Amino acid sequence: MITSNKKIFFISIMGTFILVALLLVLPNKAFAAVDPSNIMSDSVFENTDSMTVNQINGLINQYAKSCIGGNFTTADPHGWSTSTNQYVYGGDVSSGQAINSIALNYHVNPQVLIATLQKEQTIISGSAGCFALPNPSTSQPNVGAPNLPDYRCGNNSSTSCTLACTQAGGCMNIAMSYGCPWYCNVRDEGFSLQLTLGSWLLRFSEKRAYGIVSGYQGYEPGDQNLVYSGPMTAGYRKRFASDSTNYYDGRYTTIDGVSTTISNGATASLYTYTPFFNGNNNFVSIFQNTFGFGSTLAGNCVGTESPLPYVERYYNPKTFEHFYSAYSCDTTFLDNIGYINEGPVFNTTPSTASYAVPVYRYYNPSTGQHMWTTSNETQAQLDIDGGGYRVEAGIVFYVAQSGMPGLKPINRFYNPKTYLHIWVADPTSSDINFLTNKAGYSQNEGPAFYSQ
Repeated sequence: MITSNKKIFFISIMGTFILVALLLVLPNKAFAAVDPSNIMSDSVFENTDSMTVNQINGLINQYAKSCIGGNFTTADPHGWSTSTNQYVYGGDVSSGQAINSIALNYHVNPQVLIATLQKEQTIISGSAGCFALPNPSTSQPNVGAPNLPDYRCGNNSSTSCTLACTQAGGCMNIAMSYGCPWYCNVRDEGFSLQLTLGSWLLRFSEKRAYGIVSGYQGYEPGDQNLVYSGPMTAGYRKRFASDSTNYYDGRYTTIDGVSTTISNGATASLYTYTPFFNGNNNFVSIFQNTFGFGSTLAGNCVGTESPLPYVERYYNPKTFEHFYSAYSCDTTFLDNIGYINEGPVFNTTPSTASYAVPVYRYYNPSTGQHMWTTSNETQAQLDIDGGGYRVEAGIVFYVAQSGMPGLKPINRFYNPKTYLHIWVADPTSSDINFLTNKAGYSQNEGPAFYSQ
């Protein structure tokens, strides 16, 4: 068990910078531009049901070199104990169980923790290696970072510190990079403790950005007295319990000079954790590469809606991509990331019809593009195909079985210059002429599916 040093650390460094992201991330992919004022919605940030323990372990074990896959175990973090005034842990468990436990404790989406672990130390993929570093045995009295005050590692010379990750990532003892811009307090080191401290900070900052100082899930006694000086959402707020109520306009400027208005607590939290727009852009890239298109934002879909009787087509003038959905609740997040609703393009088929054929959606993180197809392939099959697509969604709508009378073909066209596809219902000769001669879709790939 670890005694509380969290509060000492947080009071000491708030008002400067919480963390400097190491930016040891996967390459940026082609996504719609990230809205700096709405990096992630609160509903996604707090979605603790996004993954089960088995799904988390399954994701991690997809990476053969993952630092926390296979037989890796760690102490199960249970959060803060008010009876013992300490962080407490259960027995050794898988990384998936540890991530799930602490996500539930602090009411943070486990996917947020996974993306943060990858962004900070690449330990999900293990692409930078895996090291038992920093090594606490190499600790030294606090000397501070060069030209920086000593509060980077406590506030007195008796604090034991280690140099932060000397490798290109993969440092297990500072897995979340909590409190380690240059030097690390030895009391903050260790995988399960880092997971705990990072999760606490993410939740604390989300709620404090609204001026909420206590009473939320994940609140710990004494948190109300911690002085928070991170980004605030617009409104009359307190930064800590005894603070006076002040009005904040929500404006915030990142270290790398991006000026924005903070629209929600999740966005404020991510900036508190990593006060760089570029760092959060990398976070979004990892999150959406891993969990799918639009996954940082939430529309109104909760998974129980009835589909529309038709499929609508959306167009993004920034990326030139089209997107297809049979759910009106998708409009919210599609609009947020720059898509324009072009209206219905073909009818859907009721799922209960005997002739209904399901359509699945795949995503290619290398190109930022989607594919709609009636082929239901596993990720292993997609990997064998070699096209770079990942499973993103299950059944997204239904079409009709070919060979039935009165059906209209939904033709797929391909643009070899942009690598984009477009689906067109029962194209006329003028449609084909425009697509092939003016819009660059030189290849008519024929019917992809059929509609009533």
